[in-house]
Amino acid sequence: MPRVHRLDKLEMPDILAMEPKGRKKVMRRGLKVARNAARALAPVRSGRLKSSLTYSVGRGGVTGKVRASKAPHAHLVHDGTKPHTIHATTKEAARSGWRIYHGSTRTAVKHPGARGNPFLVDAAERSRQEILQEMAVAGREIMDEIASGV
Repeated sequence: MPRVHRLDKLEMPDILAMEPKGRKKVMRRGLKVARNAARALAPVRSGRLKSSLTYSVGRGGVTGKVRASKAPHAHLVHDGTKPHTIHATTKEAARSGWRIYHGSTRTAVKHPGARGNPFLVDAAERSRQEILQEMAVAGREIMDEIASGV
């Protein structure tokens, strides 16, 4: 999963005992911490990748994802690319970027590849304790709300 990192794989408080509404609140708090950590580690060239990092809660608050929602190149940055050959198919395609097109003859360009930067995985590993602490605090707040009858 190149562009998605799931928080439900972490060891977390027993949130299955909570109501779905409470689970979602707890998961959101942890996901915000993970998203902010990923934004801090994301490589910045244009800022598009960094600003596209979002989080979502699913399955009644049991699963959560941090992903690059509007950056189609995120998986290439995260996983890297192997060396490959690029063929320009039209003059317009050849003019965009560094592709070469000579008249009606297409000239192939060899891309050297790129090393991956697994910033989503690194962010999850580095902020694991902070995520768990934030989720535990949120869980205690939910339990206090339930106990007080709010």
